[in-house]
Amino acid sequence: TLTFDGTAGEVETITVAITNDNLFEGTENFTVSLGTPTNGVTAIGSPATGTITDDDTALLTITNETVAEDVAGGNMVFTVTLDNAVAGGPQVDYTFTDGTATNGADYTGTPGTLNFTGTAGETDNITVPIIDDGLVEGTETFTVTLETPSNGVGTSGSPATGSITNDDSASISVNDPTPVNEGDTGIQSIPFTVTLGQSDPTAPITVNYLISGGNEDTTSS
Repeated sequence: TLTFDGTAGEVETITVAITNDNLFEGTENFTVSLGTPTNGVTAIGSPATGTITDDDTALLTITNETVAEDVAGGNMVFTVTLDNAVAGGPQVDYTFTDGTATNGADYTGTPGTLNFTGTAGETDNITVPIIDDGLVEGTETFTVTLETPSNGVGTSGSPATGSITNDDSASISVNDPTPVNEGDTGIQSIPFTVTLGQSDPTAPITVNYLISGGNEDTTSS
């Protein structure tokens, strides 16, 4: 109850304590309503609104990941972490973009949505199946992008890069050919077969060769 002496311009104060917390919750408000004053006085502006602006922040963080093409379990896992408590919990969509890795050939990236309850330190995973092939192709990459989360939450580390390291190798082999009889006239030939043992999409591949240890009985072409 407020009591006025009746002097014009007289002021009384209603003091409302505000509780500080660490919850990311956006702007909040409440109202103060005046009842009917005595002595026929009129209340104006009631109810009045008190507005509390939030001083907290919250981020969803994703980091880069690297796995071998033949990773155990067959998946690359991106962990997304909520750093602060959020009232109502945020949602966030995610999408994939090819780099040197191709969706459907090197990995299987399916867009989706992560749902958080809003607990500080809460995590959720984006699981990406990795396709193991027999090609020698070096390290390949793609990216995962977190779209704009709900409830005003921000993002950090997005887009994150997924790197797939190669587990294949290729070799070029040469074998001893069948002996060839020299003969008495003319020129005979000995074919050496050189074989690439595995597919390599970075072709063409070149290799130098040297013939040594021969004499006047050998020539090369």
